[in-house]
Amino acid sequence: MPRTTLQSEAAPDSEDFSENYDLGKKLGSGAFSVVRRAVAKAGGGEYAVKVIRKARLTPEDVSALEDEVAILSTIDHPNVLQLLEVS
Repeated sequence: MPRTTLQSEAAPDSEDFSENYDLGKKLGSGAFSVVRRAVAKAGGGEYAVKVIRKARLTPEDVSALEDEVAILSTIDHPNVLQLLEVS
């Protein structure tokens, strides 16, 4: 699974997400998120999706998440997951 996407549980476009992807088994979890396998309905591509529980985020968590997105969006390395989308 060489790609990743971040998905918020309360994102306004979560319906679009479920129309485009099938979520699979849990791959891991953290303090405010769960990483799950997802398969694109069109094309069958496999992805790791980080689902974030926004209700549990403190201002410091939001800042850390913004930093994570900023860092991942600049990295292009074969041993690091590529950030494709944030919604």
